[in-house]
Amino acid sequence: MATKPDASTKPVAARPRGWQSEAAGDVAVRLAHRYLDAAGEAAERVASDADPEALHDFRVALRRLRSVLRAYRPCLRKVPKKWRRQLKRVARTTSAGRDSEVFLAWLDTQTSLPATEHAAQEWLRRRLEAMRNAAYTQLRTQVLTDFTVLAQHLGQTLAVSRIKSSHGEVMADHIRAQIARVAADLSRVHSTADAEAIHDARIQAKRLRYLIEPSSPRLPGARAGVKRLKRFQDEAGALCDGYVRRRLFVQLAEAAGAQQAREAIEAAHGERSDAPNEVDVIPGLHRLARRSERQVHQQFQRFQRRYLETRIQNLIEPFLRLERRLAGPGAD
Repeated sequence: MATKPDASTKPVAARPRGWQSEAAGDVAVRLAHRYLDAAGEAAERVASDADPEALHDFRVALRRLRSVLRAYRPCLRKVPKKWRRQLKRVARTTSAGRDSEVFLAWLDTQTSLPATEHAAQEWLRRRLEAMRNAAYTQLRTQVLTDFTVLAQHLGQTLAVSRIKSSHGEVMADHIRAQIARVAADLSRVHSTADAEAIHDARIQAKRLRYLIEPSSPRLPGARAGVKRLKRFQDEAGALCDGYVRRRLFVQLAEAAGAQQAREAIEAAHGERSDAPNEVDVIPGLHRLARRSERQVHQQFQRFQRRYLETRIQNLIEPFLRLERRLAGPGAD
């Protein structure tokens, strides 16, 4: 789904040569405050229903904030565990709205359908819109209020710890760790059934990108690496969207079957004698689900050609060089 540039992706203000020696805690506090502000601004837009990209921006800012708190944890004064859990819960609560929106966007691309699939498409659309609206209601009535309180606590708590590490050292350590995680997750991917491993690899690649991106203008080769990660993230994301559709197709087909069974029983009991004849949407749902699965298999074949087996090394090699540059002598 196309999105507009997010303020939270702007690089940290340029600093004199030797910026890698800056205290990592100072960088972490600055970044965390930026992402808190970006999340708060996006939350206001979600609450006002003024921008269709608001939920996406809110989710991105939350992910970036959580990545900073995770990567720079030793360099920050301890954030209470309950607040980390609440931040994770807020992030997870946004998934239902996002999943229904992505599925609706996919439905819009399915055109010139035969009558049975068109009826199923319209039935799906009504169900997904109801799911989306319920998710937004929950966000606006509870989750955003919880986040506002949590953001105030976090903003007041963020401070540098007593541990003195340089920005370059912390980046090198975490780039090394994230590369290993991405490679390990990709090594578990063998077929379209490995949805969890693909999802995990995408998450680890995002964390690597979020770590590097703010400093990429000052790191030789980093911008190209970030671009490569973004492409990987988009292609893995398309697969993950297909897996979300797979799960929702099962869930909604079960709901359709239960609805039809209930209506048939009510009609048999004479309780729905005046009810209109409903179109059986289940065959159309099955056909739409097969369309989705064909797309997933095609996307997986492209993903396999570009990133799996020996090609894993092609994805991670630029970051190995970057880690060596940061960790080696003369990195400043």
